[in-house]
Amino acid sequence: MHGRYRRTVLRLTSMLRQLETERENTNLLVALQRDLVCLIRSTEKRIVKLRAEAAKETAYLKGTRPSKDKATQLKKRITLLNKRIEKEQYLKFIWKCFGDGIAFIYLDKFSLKHTFYSMEDYSPKQDAGALSGKEGFVLEWKAVKKVIKAGIPALLCDITNILRHGDVCFLVGSDPLLVEMKSSRNTNKRTER
Repeated sequence: MHGRYRRTVLRLTSMLRQLETERENTNLLVALQRDLVCLIRSTEKRIVKLRAEAAKETAYLKGTRPSKDKATQLKKRITLLNKRIEKEQYLKFIWKCFGDGIAFIYLDKFSLKHTFYSMEDYSPKQDAGALSGKEGFVLEWKAVKKVIKAGIPALLCDITNILRHGDVCFLVGSDPLLVEMKSSRNTNKRTER
């Protein structure tokens, strides 16, 4: 973990520990999720920027016939960019681990397994993907804040690693109560479920 994120990790850990003892503290629940959303989105923006740079360098390398020295420099730069992308993806995973911490405070760990693993072959389900640029994010975030304001703890599923389906999870009882939010009128098997 980079030294520059040390204070952020300590602050998030402190917030998570406080939430563990003060489960009814809705302001803290919202603040922690808001911080995670900001961190995940900024990390995703850096990933997009680095991928664009790597693609540009790769296209230049393949599209032109640079000298051997220039090609070696480009290959080193592409390798460096790919390593930075991996580090940012790992950082995104870490931020989502704090979201998992929220889920584990309120829900039973054995019930959460069903949201992570496929029941057909027990492999992990597909990850939620990017939070940045998601059309329905504003609707989902408004719903989470509205539900929490009503006194019901809720969690945005996209800021976790473990909640692999649904958009909003109500944190009541021991089992996750997942809700799919749709901003479109289109229907398919997923919306019917």
